[in-house]
Amino acid sequence: MSKVNDGGPAFPGGAVRKTRPAHDPGADFRVTDITEPKQSGMTLRQYAAIKLRVPNSGTDWLDEMIRASLRDEFAAKAMAALIPESFSQDDEHRPDVIADRAYWFADAMRAAREDS
Repeated sequence: MSKVNDGGPAFPGGAVRKTRPAHDPGADFRVTDITEPKQSGMTLRQYAAIKLRVPNSGTDWLDEMIRASLRDEFAAKAMAALIPESFSQDDEHRPDVIADRAYWFADAMRAAREDS
């Protein structure tokens, strides 16, 4: 299996040690040592997936978090559209019923998004 090009670290770290000759304080600094970061952090692909809200980071748990976040956002937007019609007091317009309908719409929006 080939390695997916993830773009490398999104925020590369590590220590860079620079020195200049002690006898010449006006001299330019020279890089004398570069250490690798202890942890590489997230990749560019993971960062882009989070910012673009696309569950395609290559990391299962992160993709699932993005999907859950999208579902909640879609449900909130659907609920905002459903609430104005809910001023009557019948069973169809109870808050729990509206919330269930909002998540039903959210799931439909996610499914349509994944199909396209």
